[in-house]
Amino acid sequence: MILIADAGSTKTKWCFFDESGYELNLTTSGINPHHSDNVRIREIIETELFPQADSAPDSIDAFYFYGSGVSSENIKENLTNLFHSIFHIYNISVNSDLLGTCRSLFGNEAGIAAILGTGSNSCYYDGKNITANVSPLGYILGDEGSGVHLGRTLVADLLKNQLTDQLKEMFFSEFDTDKDKILYNVYRKPEANRYLASLSVFLCRHIEEPECYDIVYKCFSEFFIRNIMQYDTAKHSKISFTGSVAENYKEVLSHVCEHYGITLGKIETNPIAGLIRYHLNLLQK
Repeated sequence: MILIADAGSTKTKWCFFDESGYELNLTTSGINPHHSDNVRIREIIETELFPQADSAPDSIDAFYFYGSGVSSENIKENLTNLFHSIFHIYNISVNSDLLGTCRSLFGNEAGIAAILGTGSNSCYYDGKNITANVSPLGYILGDEGSGVHLGRTLVADLLKNQLTDQLKEMFFSEFDTDKDKILYNVYRKPEANRYLASLSVFLCRHIEEPECYDIVYKCFSEFFIRNIMQYDTAKHSKISFTGSVAENYKEVLSHVCEHYGITLGKIETNPIAGLIRYHLNLLQK
């Protein structure tokens, strides 16, 4: 049996499957090595995953982990050793969520792959390897077009009186919050990135409001200007996306692609289905 994990900052999707068609899909808290230490990662697996999976972990032959924050060889080595100690199997592969997105969206074909979820990332994939990547820089310096960016822009515009009084009142009412609570959550509590991303759903609920549409369009435009347009192949490649933000705002995303003259390919909420296809193909070769 094979286990695949698609780990983001907010949640981790797990899938146990085999060639016979057996499939078990589960969800736990997010795993990002920049935000979660080994103790927390072990806790998530042992207290959230294992109780849901019943006896499935005992039958694993190979584990493929694709995660946000897997940005260096040291992180890969640390996670690989940690997973060895938890799952007690030899065949473990740890890679970035970006490579997982590439394999899911394009398989062995070339194209520009992008993630728009809590954070954002992008790359050019030649069908086998990532050959170009504009660093996302995280939610403080980058992550343009992400849920964090959308939420941050929304809140900043809201508190700087750039939105109508009606939208401001609707926002405070829907989240049962106010300026002081927002500032406390952003500057005093941990995981401000997740908090800001959670506020971005207001834009989706009210996308028919011109101010909300404009925020989403502006954030996506920044993602293209500061990331996608830096790839030499941008105007000649298809771009495909994974992530809840890409799925929730796909109409706006298509308009931005059209504006920049880029061909839009697939938009998938998460890469698990494509990764299953990819790894089953490898098994069958």
